[in-house]
Amino acid sequence: MAAGEKDEIGYPEDGNLSPSKGFLFPLGGIFLALGMISENMHYGKFINLNKRREKTMKRWVAVCLQFVVVLLFASGSSNAAEWRFPLGLTYASGFKDVVDNYKNNLQARGYEVSTSWAVPVGLTFQPYVQFENGLGIGAGVGPFMFITTTPGYDFYAVPVNVNVRFTFLPKANISPYIRAGGSYHIAGGDFVKESKPGFLGGIGIEFFRTKRVGLGLEASYNSSEITFEKDKRVSGILNTKGEENIKPSSFMFSIFAIF
Repeated sequence: MAAGEKDEIGYPEDGNLSPSKGFLFPLGGIFLALGMISENMHYGKFINLNKRREKTMKRWVAVCLQFVVVLLFASGSSNAAEWRFPLGLTYASGFKDVVDNYKNNLQARGYEVSTSWAVPVGLTFQPYVQFENGLGIGAGVGPFMFITTTPGYDFYAVPVNVNVRFTFLPKANISPYIRAGGSYHIAGGDFVKESKPGFLGGIGIEFFRTKRVGLGLEASYNSSEITFEKDKRVSGILNTKGEENIKPSSFMFSIFAIF
């Protein structure tokens, strides 16, 4: 067998492979931040994993579409309804745990992994319709998360949510608000097993509400989880039966423009 050819169980015979690089994108809606994760083959073990299908993705997409229909109907049935379109940047603290999971699993497969930098910030879009009494209903997407590496171990997640909110001073130029609802990560990848819906809650404040373009700040928490495979080596044997539940969005802080 020539050097570098794979044997019948899928391992490359030559362990002296040249370094490879991959890219890590912690993003939201539109690509924004760029990090890099580099791996060198340590002892030549490479195991191909089949990507698992997302079991409930279609159901949640249907829920979101139905909610959008409700938004359109609600805004059209009331002359006092006002559409607002917050678009901004969101920092998601839990994405670091996803990076750590991929790093640990790659190390268990024989890679030396180093992360040069990764900024889990991305674009988030949270449109909502507000009524005269301060109540509102909305939906949102982001921040989008994406990991890819040259050996082919990938990950993506698109957080989606539906929510209700209350603006305390709907006619004022500055007003605090609260919002709460449900959230779900449409996710897939080599180590992803399933996604679980969770609670989304946030508190924020909007400035220049009576102007054409406003400004907003928000702190929020998202309890929706993704279950990942967690690998380890026991006496030199790779064990892929472990699991790890991660909240990729977890605590979030957002700054956005309101159109």
